[in-house]
Amino acid sequence: ATSTNTATPTSTPTATSTASPSPTNTPVYPYATVTLPIVAAVQASTISVPITVSDTTGLGIVSYDLHVSFDPAVVMPASPAFDSAGTISNGMSVVTNTTNTAHLILNADVPGANPPLVGSGTLVNLIFNVVGTPGQATVLAFEDYRDPGNVLHQGFVFNNGGIPVALRTNGSVTIAADSTPTPTYTGTPVAT
Repeated sequence: ATSTNTATPTSTPTATSTASPSPTNTPVYPYATVTLPIVAAVQASTISVPITVSDTTGLGIVSYDLHVSFDPAVVMPASPAFDSAGTISNGMSVVTNTTNTAHLILNADVPGANPPLVGSGTLVNLIFNVVGTPGQATVLAFEDYRDPGNVLHQGFVFNNGGIPVALRTNGSVTIAADSTPTPTYTGTPVAT
């Protein structure tokens, strides 16, 4: 006689967990916003375009680099292409590069062992000559640009691309219609 061995399980194991699911951690980085304005300009004028920044206090900002593109048929960088007097960047070492048409590159560093930037408001003023005609407009854009020497210039970064993160808003320049009143004769002729 042969016997058959068949095992019958007496209980079915079940997996139960009392642990609640853990949330996925998303890193939060310090940031500051940088904004180019919307500007109305007059033909053949020189304009100051303020780049504004949110509160920089406590963020350890000791440098920033920017590249702004524009339509050179509408505006061209003046010489000098920036003004830092009365801005948060006052006292920084600032260097500009305007040799590539339609591109303004600016680098700013806190010199020596001076403290990081503090406060909010105007970071620096970009200076442009208005060369277009009434009705023309151009976007002023923080955008990445690779120059003819294959060097990448980022739209805007703090501390050589480190922390804080720069949240960027582009602007524009529109050349307004000529606002100079045209003289018209409305008087009565007087005999002389």
